[in-house]
Amino acid sequence: LEIVAGNWGYDAVLRYLKTDLTGQQRDEIDSLENYVLAHGIRGGRWTDGQRWAYTLRYTLEEEEA
Repeated sequence: LEIVAGNWGYDAVLRYLKTDLTGQQRDEIDSLENYVLAHGIRGGRWTDGQRWAYTLRYTLEEEEA
């Protein structure tokens, strides 16, 4: 209820996903969480029907001294 009543708030959605009631793997949920944080997915953006462009990067960059 909190998800729908709260306009699909990030915290409520991720709390639900992390309950393990969805059958999703924890690493998948963690990847989704990283994506929504990086791209500002909030509120109705979860369900607006637009595709999310996901770019997975496997590079490590050295910090500049």
